[in-house]
Amino acid sequence: MAINTARRKFIAVLGGMAVAWPLAARAQQPNRMRRIGVLMNLAADDPKGRARLALFVQGLQEAGRADGRDVEIDTRWAAGDAGQFPKYAAELIALKPDVILANTTPAVRACAAPAMKRASPRQSPKIQVLKFTTGMAYGSG
Repeated sequence: MAINTARRKFIAVLGGMAVAWPLAARAQQPNRMRRIGVLMNLAADDPKGRARLALFVQGLQEAGRADGRDVEIDTRWAAGDAGQFPKYAAELIALKPDVILANTTPAVRACAAPAMKRASPRQSPKIQVLKFTTGMAYGSG
């Protein structure tokens, strides 16, 4: 009986390896160009918006990534017009980014609903949507 249990464990381990191997092989593919969508509430010529985007790009560079080499950044500027969010969100989602960064809650909402579409409820969202903010949250009330 102990041999039968050991055999079952061995078969279970082999089965697990057979399932995990293709996943590990996909994870070890050579670096591919990652695409990042950015939806800003500011105008393209706004100094604060440009500074925030520059800091993000600088952070990527510090992490060993470079815009145009490892990542491609697609930015949409709503210029304070929240009515533009759905349009720009649709444009970014059509580009099939790996992630979308949005700097306001309405921008996140505009991106989240279409980005969450999936083939089945068991699948993870197709595109992750992240909200980023600047400043000190504890000082803003």
